[in-house]
Amino acid sequence: MIRGIAAAAVDPAVSSAAQATLEEGGGAVDAVVAGWFAAAGGSPGVLFAPLTLLVAGAGAGARAFDGRAAQPGLGAQRPRGFVRDADVSVGARVAVPRSLAAVTLAHGLRGRMALSTLSRAGVARAEALGAKQRASLLRSVGRAAALALQSREVSRAFLAVGGPVAGGIVTEQDLEAALPAELDAKVLPVGQGGSVTVVPWELPGGWGRGAEVIVAVDGRGLVAALAYAPPRSQDEIKLPELECSVGPDAEPVRRGITRVNPGTPLLAAAPIGVLGLPLGIAAAIGLPGAIGLDGDDLAGVAEAASFEAGLAALCRGRGRDTAIAAMRDARDARAFVVRG
Repeated sequence: MIRGIAAAAVDPAVSSAAQATLEEGGGAVDAVVAGWFAAAGGSPGVLFAPLTLLVAGAGAGARAFDGRAAQPGLGAQRPRGFVRDADVSVGARVAVPRSLAAVTLAHGLRGRMALSTLSRAGVARAEALGAKQRASLLRSVGRAAALALQSREVSRAFLAVGGPVAGGIVTEQDLEAALPAELDAKVLPVGQGGSVTVVPWELPGGWGRGAEVIVAVDGRGLVAALAYAPPRSQDEIKLPELECSVGPDAEPVRRGITRVNPGTPLLAAAPIGVLGLPLGIAAAIGLPGAIGLDGDDLAGVAEAASFEAGLAALCRGRGRDTAIAAMRDARDARAFVVRG
């Protein structure tokens, strides 16, 4: 049995919540979920942001949990469509969050502690900031998990900003059908007997909205990395009743252009991966603020003179300030926060 535990995130409150969960006997998935709750308590844009979770090791194989936002419009008539970009309403850019469902699924399969326990750090952080409605919502998510998205309060808030009256196409059917996907992660060989694990779906191109990252390893050999992409302050669409916000993720319906089918997962950043090396060495790696990581990125870390040097080179190569990692071997574990 592996004794070491470690967790890392850029935000100290998020890192502390994840590490405390490990010290209380939780697993790697529990740790990143607790960190995510803490992030959601501290910022309005986290709870409903597009989310990705990678899990590997300890008999889990390599799994990817897809909590990217989905295109709305289930059960709604196709709107006439916008002709000009200037005509697109804010409501037409509101997508359907699947973050709660993805967290619920991953936790149900690989979690060890109650979701209500993992939500406490987020609730406390929201209360400390005076965000009483957000604290209440986080408490509800801890109790009801993904079903909280279908509550009257949450449904009303999303329909108010993204429903037909607001110029959008979000429906109650969308919120009821916001199910995640669990897929085989993409695993590639590297070096002599090593492997890299990344998400199996397409990532955004260019310099779009980046994601924040939480990573953890536990004493049973499980490795987890969670990425979430909250909206930038200038782009956020506020849900005032919930003291939360969402990003402009949906694709507006446009005349003369093929419509994105309702329920389709929308592109989102996921700069996370898992590196496996001989002798039982494994690391969950994240590049906060980036769009994604690929096999070449992680292979470069594996081939560097030292792990820290590899993370620093990764930062420089991707133009980021910081890389984070949680690494374990057969004896111990360590968290890394490395500046480029």
